[in-house]
Amino acid sequence: MKGNVKERPYRTERRQQQAEETRRCILEAVARVAANGVGALSIPAVAREAGVSVPTVYRHFGSKHELFEALGVYYGQQLGVLQEPWPSGLEELERRLYLDFERAEQVEPALRAAMLSEAGREARKATLPTRMAMMKHAIGPLLEQFLPGDRVQAERILLILDSSAVQRAFNDYLGLGPKEAADAATWAIRRLLGAEARGRKR
Repeated sequence: MKGNVKERPYRTERRQQQAEETRRCILEAVARVAANGVGALSIPAVAREAGVSVPTVYRHFGSKHELFEALGVYYGQQLGVLQEPWPSGLEELERRLYLDFERAEQVEPALRAAMLSEAGREARKATLPTRMAMMKHAIGPLLEQFLPGDRVQAERILLILDSSAVQRAFNDYLGLGPKEAADAATWAIRRLLGAEARGRKR
């Protein structure tokens, strides 16, 4: 009987590819809409921008909050940080920082503008626990030198130093390129963590 015939694998793969393409198209639309401000971001606005129906957006993202979360993940994917293993140790963290600052320069203007908007702020909040866990994975033992209250402050400062916001600030205020900005950020990280973390000169 027809109902018992199994679906061919290539059809399943094609459907999965189409679903991934639609999701990517929606995320690109989220970035373009969010670049105009958080007030402009709504499911219908994203659907119009993506050229899909409202139900299609809801099939991929159940709420505006999910759109914010997905925007943060999408930004991380564009930077390449979600496809790579977490760094282990300070030197690997620093190498990752240099790469991240370089990649941040190459992000599409609409996505960069979206991440500077209120929607981008919400997106960054959504990915904050993952970024903090990555930081602790990389340099947890070095943080043990601090008293509990000081450790919280050190973690906060380190998280900011290892962010594209710092790269932008160095560029906007001082005209520094990605490498110079990373040089300054890694210098500050090693100073904060103490003499035993300074290691070899670059």
